[in-house]
Amino acid sequence: MDEPQRLGEYELVSRLGAGGMATLYVARHPGSAMPVAIKVVHGHLTSDWEAMRWFIDEALITIRIRHPNVVRVDELGEQDGVYYLVMEYVHGASLAQLLAALAKAGRRLNPWLSAWIVARVAEGLHAAHELRGDEGELLGVVHRDISPQNILLSHDGDVKLADFGIAKAKGRAERTREGEIRGKIRYLAPEQVVGGPQDRRVDVFALGVVLWEMLTQRRLYAGLDQNELLEAVKDPRAERPSRYQPGIPPGLEGIVLNTIGRAPEDRPQTADVLVHELDELLRGAPADFDGRAALTALMRDVLGSQLLEALRALPPELAAEAGLDTFEPTVPRIHRADGRPVASEERGHSFAEPSQVFQTARPDPSEAPPAVGGQPAASPGTRAPKKKSDTALWVLSTLLALAAFVAAGIFLLRD
Repeated sequence: MDEPQRLGEYELVSRLGAGGMATLYVARHPGSAMPVAIKVVHGHLTSDWEAMRWFIDEALITIRIRHPNVVRVDELGEQDGVYYLVMEYVHGASLAQLLAALAKAGRRLNPWLSAWIVARVAEGLHAAHELRGDEGELLGVVHRDISPQNILLSHDGDVKLADFGIAKAKGRAERTREGEIRGKIRYLAPEQVVGGPQDRRVDVFALGVVLWEMLTQRRLYAGLDQNELLEAVKDPRAERPSRYQPGIPPGLEGIVLNTIGRAPEDRPQTADVLVHELDELLRGAPADFDGRAALTALMRDVLGSQLLEALRALPPELAAEAGLDTFEPTVPRIHRADGRPVASEERGHSFAEPSQVFQTARPDPSEAPPAVGGQPAASPGTRAPKKKSDTALWVLSTLLALAAFVAAGIFLLRD
């Protein structure tokens, strides 16, 4: 079947990727230069009444959510039996993609930045949990698929929760059958596996697992087969993140371990409570820490060349609206007064794995991002940080000084 060129008033510009239920495109409306993303249901599913009801229910939920930390859905459309959603275009990468790129470069997320990202996701999650219907009734939305793949990070520091495809809500068709588990197993709360009521606290639990993995740069349940993983999820036992990585801010470990408490009543009871706990912790961050600026610098440092290439692949007017004119892929890292980077720290870890790109213009979103290593080039007019030199070097001969300079250059290139 040929791919459509237009859907309704929208012109499809390029194909971003495909999943089990739909294909994602970047598109434009003739009355606007701002790119949008369009999610198109696979043709073979349009005759599946149950699948189509599920898709339409997703649209009815997400169109109602208006929060800066949730991917905006603007329109549900149909053309010649083809159903589609028109959504906000996020130029960037998923958290999963960023973590994989950091792993390949031998780096880790700064703990303060990890806390800031999760706090922003929790804000969007709370807005979804509090969604109300036409009569003011609470719809009881539960996302059920919180994971690094569904957390989007834009190239200019936005954090957005995506994909309510398997969300639970009042009045929504329920496709889960007895014995069937929805969502990615390693992020499920125990009650999702052993049975029992499932409310917003399962999403809070999943977000806690995400934060634990961001801090440790490893899986919470590592090296387990499917059956062992299911057993581990039933009775989660998380080690303190500081066992694997030093420098975890005081208080953050307690927040993480409480959030992934086995019993729902042991966790923060709402995502909003988690927001307040993390934001209170962030009051103790270094004075020059700015979450959005740190994320922007890290995205452009680690994924800058790929993101810039994707922008240039768009039609010029769409690329300009998406930020091409102001995009600098080599923004220097933000540093503290002691010279340590705020955005990230160089450390080894074991989190690398292929991850799916969501809503970027890369041609094959199933590929993991290429390894990004080495130091970022300095922006015009910016002097790159230099290591302190022993003052005795200055009195050595010209030949020895040159040799020291070359050796230092090799070290920086390998860092």
